[in-house]
Amino acid sequence: MGRLRARGGMSLMMTRGFMPQGLFMVAMGVGIAAGLWSGIAIASVQRVEAVGSYGISEKTRLRVTPRDEAVQRAIWEGVSRVAMEEISEFESASSTEEDAEILRKALGRDMLPYTRSFRILKDKGESPVLFEEDPDITTEYVVVVEVVVDVDRVRAALERAGLITESGVQAIDAPILVELIGIARFDTFQSIREALVADLGAIRVETLGFASQRQLLSVVGPFGPEELSVAIERLGGEEWSLETIGIDEFGRRIRVEGRVGP
Repeated sequence: MGRLRARGGMSLMMTRGFMPQGLFMVAMGVGIAAGLWSGIAIASVQRVEAVGSYGISEKTRLRVTPRDEAVQRAIWEGVSRVAMEEISEFESASSTEEDAEILRKALGRDMLPYTRSFRILKDKGESPVLFEEDPDITTEYVVVVEVVVDVDRVRAALERAGLITESGVQAIDAPILVELIGIARFDTFQSIREALVADLGAIRVETLGFASQRQLLSVVGPFGPEELSVAIERLGGEEWSLETIGIDEFGRRIRVEGRVGP
């Protein structure tokens, strides 16, 4: 992805207040081009060619415009591809549904703030759908769209969500194993899981093992084991509290003891 940087203004001087018409038109063209260049140079942009498809059923055909829905999906594909490159530092359009949901949470549903412009390269129209779990969907509308993505805005949204740091260091694929002991009730365990997301900003919390008095969690978020071991002790209140009793920084694992009641 390239960065565009303004190189300064350019001026043409007139002699004795006179400029030939041809040179005047050239000057006007240079001035307009320089204005457009400086406007683009405000942000880093990336052009992405993306395919958008929308499955059509008789019910949805009456409520939405399939072509517009396909275009919106192509724009999302373009923006999310740039986001995945920022996170994973490799160019790939493939991602799991879980990754897509994480990006949706970070970027929001509206892709307009991250889109400088777009244009339809190919409108393929409706065609029979090849793979679809919904039996009511038999056709799909397909478009190929060129999306000009504002990389700076995408990067800023990812930083706010904790998916990358300001230096661009990857954070999404670095889970921390949390061994929780002392909690027997499932509702208390569920409350702890929710607090990790709501209060500490965890992006993903997965239960790897659950038994009475011992649970194992995989936690992904904008923190390392040391930071999480400190922050986790601030969770809870009158109903339960947590205390870190062990930490393996290299192995990205911490052991936490839970207590119920004051």
